[in-house]
Amino acid sequence: MDKKSKILLSLVAILIIIVVGVEFWRIVAQKDYQIIDWVDCDPATDSCFIYEDEETGEITNYALISKKASTIFACDPATQTCDELVCEEGEENCEVSYCTEADAEAGEVCSE
Repeated sequence: MDKKSKILLSLVAILIIIVVGVEFWRIVAQKDYQIIDWVDCDPATDSCFIYEDEETGEITNYALISKKASTIFACDPATQTCDELVCEEGEENCEVSYCTEADAEAGEVCSE
């Protein structure tokens, strides 16, 4: 390898290390990503998604919540329980999604 190739290869390697480091910081340290989870849904008041367990036949009504990971608190390690996710008043990047006609057309099952 000539000197120019070594310099170019070194610069590319340094650039890759910087990009990986910045993304690691953004995702792991700052938790800058969205979490999507199931939350309880009342089919009497909302159009809920429906999940039926294949083994037991148990039906679960749920909605989807999309929330920024940095706003979610860790579960209690002593009891191994977690509070259900909720969107706080005025919270940015938090949305609860209920089942729509478009979801039903895409194969999801919705409550009436």
